[in-house]
Amino acid sequence: MGHSHCAHQLAAGMRALPSGEQAFAHTQALWRFLGNARVSASDLGAPLLALAREGVAEGCEEYALAVHDWSRLNYNTHSRKQDRLQMTHATDLGYELQSTVLVADRDGAPLAAVAQNLCTAHGVWSSRSREMLPQRPHLDELTERMDGLEAQVFAKRLVHLVDREADSIFHQRQWSARNRLWLVRVKAAGRVRYQKKATSLQRVADELCFAKVRPVEHRGKPAVQWLASAEVTIVRPARGPSDSMSRASVCRRSRVCP
Repeated sequence: MGHSHCAHQLAAGMRALPSGEQAFAHTQALWRFLGNARVSASDLGAPLLALAREGVAEGCEEYALAVHDWSRLNYNTHSRKQDRLQMTHATDLGYELQSTVLVADRDGAPLAAVAQNLCTAHGVWSSRSREMLPQRPHLDELTERMDGLEAQVFAKRLVHLVDREADSIFHQRQWSARNRLWLVRVKAAGRVRYQKKATSLQRVADELCFAKVRPVEHRGKPAVQWLASAEVTIVRPARGPSDSMSRASVCRRSRVCP
């Protein structure tokens, strides 16, 4: 109970509790709690999903933004951990964390971490499964993570936000075929069909015309949001068993100006 109230909602992790004990004692106590063999990762994730449902219903107007990312936990010298994953070279050892955080569309406030995967040398511990899962390529696993979140049926539709690693035509066509809403930062050199001509996304972005959308607050100060969009068609083949043409895609850019 003490650990559940010790950190701000934006804090990176736990901190020592105000009981006068050493920080290691608190860490050890939390480890024993989480190491209970009768409690699975999905059991620990259930309260976060319940919190997310409440947050989406109360804090989102039209959509809930699902932000997906990957990060490394390096334990190069921690030889007592026998399940460390070799991520690149022989001395790059540790774990990979695959996370999804729900964010409110109204003000960008974080709602809850609704999905967590910890990749080890033995497999993947996931908040969506009681059993260890096999390792999967990043975007294949991301597709499964999206499916799992969509199955939760939140009060608002999810918009999946992913960084440039998700610039994969094959997977984007998969997501569109499953009626997912997604926003991916793409490589500028990608080729598309725009106004009946083949061109790069960089050129499309350069030609966008911005219009005022709404007043917003940016870092505590009033600002104005501008938005521009352009409809393009992706015709290049995908690296996978996918169709060779995507009917319609939208390239959008948004900026906030004080």
